[in-house]
Amino acid sequence: MKINPFLKQEEPNKDPLNTNYSDVQESNSVKTSEKKSAKAKDDISKAESLIKKALENGEFFRDEMNRPFATIDINGKKRTIKVNSGDFRAYLRRLNSQVTQYIANRTTIETAVEHLISFCLYDGEIKPVFIRIAGLENDIYVDIGDQSYQTIKISDNGWSVISNPPVKFVRSQSQGELPIPVKGGSVLALRRFLPLMHDEDFIMVTSWLVSSFSPRGPYAMLILDGAQGSGKSTMVRVLRSLIDPSKASNRLIPATGRDLAINAINTWVLEYDNMGGCPRWMSDILCSIATEGTYATRMLYTDDDEMVFRVMRPVMLSSVDDLKPESDMAQRAVAIHLQHMKPTERMPEELFWEEFNQLKPTLFGAVLDAVAAALNNKKSVENIEYPRMADFTRFSAAAASGLPWKAEDFLAAYAGNINSIGNAQLEGDPVVAVIAFMMKEDRELILSATEVFNFMEAQQWISEKIRKSDAWPKTVNSLKSRLTRVSTFLAAQGIEMNLNYRDRNSSRKYRFTNRNLIQGKAPSAVKLVTTEILNQLKSSQSELSESIEDPDGGYESIFDENGSVKD
Repeated sequence: MKINPFLKQEEPNKDPLNTNYSDVQESNSVKTSEKKSAKAKDDISKAESLIKKALENGEFFRDEMNRPFATIDINGKKRTIKVNSGDFRAYLRRLNSQVTQYIANRTTIETAVEHLISFCLYDGEIKPVFIRIAGLENDIYVDIGDQSYQTIKISDNGWSVISNPPVKFVRSQSQGELPIPVKGGSVLALRRFLPLMHDEDFIMVTSWLVSSFSPRGPYAMLILDGAQGSGKSTMVRVLRSLIDPSKASNRLIPATGRDLAINAINTWVLEYDNMGGCPRWMSDILCSIATEGTYATRMLYTDDDEMVFRVMRPVMLSSVDDLKPESDMAQRAVAIHLQHMKPTERMPEELFWEEFNQLKPTLFGAVLDAVAAALNNKKSVENIEYPRMADFTRFSAAAASGLPWKAEDFLAAYAGNINSIGNAQLEGDPVVAVIAFMMKEDRELILSATEVFNFMEAQQWISEKIRKSDAWPKTVNSLKSRLTRVSTFLAAQGIEMNLNYRDRNSSRKYRFTNRNLIQGKAPSAVKLVTTEILNQLKSSQSELSESIEDPDGGYESIFDENGSVKD
């Protein structure tokens, strides 16, 4: 059948009654676009109104790390919060509903947040923010962390609880609440809750606790080690609850330096419990956080943008095994060894914390008394001889007038602690052992770096396990860094090093001086090499004599009658 081309054919799939189908589609599209445009304009208008109201009701600024903050008023209490946070978004929703009587949508809130962040970064002033502890002029402020936003003000004449302090505190999600302090307590009551054997250890732990309230570091690092059942974890919880309680107990060991720095930003006391060891990178960053306060890392999702963290925090570490801290860490540390607790010394967990919590307000008050004493007596201890951690020493010595001991007692306890750490460092470091062996009979040696490295490599008694460890320099270039790390402890034993010495030909050399021999004393450092190394020396028929010179001038065998190394 042929189709007549002059006859009009019915268009398929089209309603014959609707002759303007395409026109209707176009019209609907225009209306939809107009509605979206109108909604967008409305959202922008609402956001602009909210931004204006937020700027009128809050103070917007950035901190020294270029983070955006706002100080807002909630029921008469000043709060400082991050602009790019859930808390601030909740505040904007609350502010919007109070002003407009309607609920703001997500677009309005996010538009307002983005604008206010830009305002902080480009128009806001730089102002310091603090977490838990702050210093202003000669006073110290402590954020209690309660819902009333109360603060403790500590001055040189005492302490008091106040509202609306003249400093800006920011809180993390994990921050816990301190007790309201009560006057009339004594820190001696704290000893019942700390598994410490010696008075000197109690003095050092209490001094570290008090010095952690100093708003300006550097800070000593408290390192606790002891076997399981020695009470390390309990001791960590007790100390932290009196400085910076946290809801996030048993914080995981960070995997990266960035994670470690972020932990430090969001807490006052940086604490890691039950560590299995401390790798070199972590040791270096912890030293920086405790004393120097700067760490830089690449920002996430960028190639070259850098994020700089400026923090200085008290650090507390505990381990079942001896952490064997690197030399830099050891020089900054207060190290306490805890003994296994006897059954008669233990208390049921429930009774322990019930008793401690009852005494905590007066204990906390006694700690604050000591902090106030430190502020009052800083000038009276300016003439003392300072060790490496001079700021920690000064603050702790000044605080002694508010504690049940004298400044001289603290200085003696600290000197003993430093000596103990030094001995442990000497006993555990193979580089120290080799240098001590090298200088056993020489007053002075001037050698090139290559010569020193070759001497160390030639020592057959150094095991492959030690050679593969981080403690052993693998190249000539790494030797100087390693020697620098142990220089302080070798110097304490009479062996001084100049690693930038120039000979007559202006060639760079290493100069080693044995002050013990110059002064007629035997090098006690040789006597302090590790048992492991001495056993290796014996088994390998090393040239090192089985008798070494005693500091008193005689000779003492390092082996007993059975051929074992003496303790």
